[in-house]
Amino acid sequence: MTVLAIDTATEVLSVALRVEPTRVPTNKPGHRTLYLTASRDVGLRHSEVLMPIIDRLMEEAGCTSTDLDLVAAMRGPGSFTGLRIGMSTAKGIGAALAMQIGVDQPPVVSIPTLEVMACGVARIPGTLVVPVLDARKKRFYGGVFRDGQRLTEDLDVTPEDLRKAISTFASGPVILTGTHAGLFAAAAGGSDDWIVDPGHRRGYASQLLDIAASEFQRRGADSPDTGPDYRRETDAELARVPPPR
Repeated sequence: MTVLAIDTATEVLSVALRVEPTRVPTNKPGHRTLYLTASRDVGLRHSEVLMPIIDRLMEEAGCTSTDLDLVAAMRGPGSFTGLRIGMSTAKGIGAALAMQIGVDQPPVVSIPTLEVMACGVARIPGTLVVPVLDARKKRFYGGVFRDGQRLTEDLDVTPEDLRKAISTFASGPVILTGTHAGLFAAAAGGSDDWIVDPGHRRGYASQLLDIAASEFQRRGADSPDTGPDYRRETDAELARVPPPR
C-alpha cells in the first residue's frame, strides 16, 4: 500500500511517504518499497512549509497523488491550527484522489495523536508509556498506555493531575514520550521512575503511516464528517457570547 502520512499536531512537523515497488518508476534504482521522511521544527508555519515538503517527497519518489492508496493525518489533540491544516490537507488530497480513481469515499484515515506517539516507543512488557503534549495554560495533554493498550482516555490536565494519573498505574519504570515530554517532566518535578524518551522531540509521521495503513485495512476510511479532536473548546468558542433571548 502506498501511503502519505502528515503529522502537524505540534511545532515539529513531519511527513512520511511509503511507495510500493509497483509504483516506483523503472528509471529508479532497485524495485523495492521506498520509504521517505522529512521533519522540520516550524513553529506556527505549518501552512507555509507543509505542501512544499509533500511535493518534494513525491518528486523524490517519482510519483504523484494518483499513485497513493491512502492519506493519513493526526486527529488530535495537539495544536489547533496545526491539526486543522493537517486534516484539511489530507482531506483535500484524498478528495482529489477519490475523483481521479472513481470512488465515493476519499481514502483518508486519521489517528489519535497520543496513540501514535505511544506506539513510537519500543515495547518493554509491563512498562507504562505516557505520551505528553503541551496544552498551554499550564496544562498538558497526556495518556497512559501499557503494552500497546490504552489505560486512560486522552487527558487535558495540570502537571499534578497527570502525575497522579500515572501513579495510579505505575509499578515500575515509566517512559515519557511525545514532543513535550521533557517540558512535562520539569513541570511535574520529575521522578526516579520516569525515563524521558531521548528522541521524544521529533515528528511522528513514520509511526502514523504504519498505524493508519493497518486501520484502513481493518475498518476502511474515515467518515467524511470526521474532524480534528481538539479535546477542548477553542478560545473563540470560549469567548463566544450567546445570542440574547
